[in-house]
Amino acid sequence: MNDTSPWAEARLAELWRQRSGSERVVAACRMFETARTLLAAGIRSREPGISEADLRLRIFELIYASDFEPGPWQALRARVAAALQGK
Repeated sequence: MNDTSPWAEARLAELWRQRSGSERVVAACRMFETARTLLAAGIRSREPGISEADLRLRIFELIYASDFEPGPWQALRARVAAALQGK
């Protein structure tokens, strides 16, 4: 779905182009951190007693699970999950 007008989209693109590379990186990092904070809040609201380790695992799975296709990547996913849970 895209409900942004072409004019607004072009204007936003121009504003981003005017920023330095480091400003764009900082903005992207802040957006990612905001998304992670929202994910954590949603998970905590559904699972109030969740441990920090399990919370990290849930966030990892929500953000990255689709990047790990069946096959050899599943072993890497399992190792990352174990590390996030401190195992």
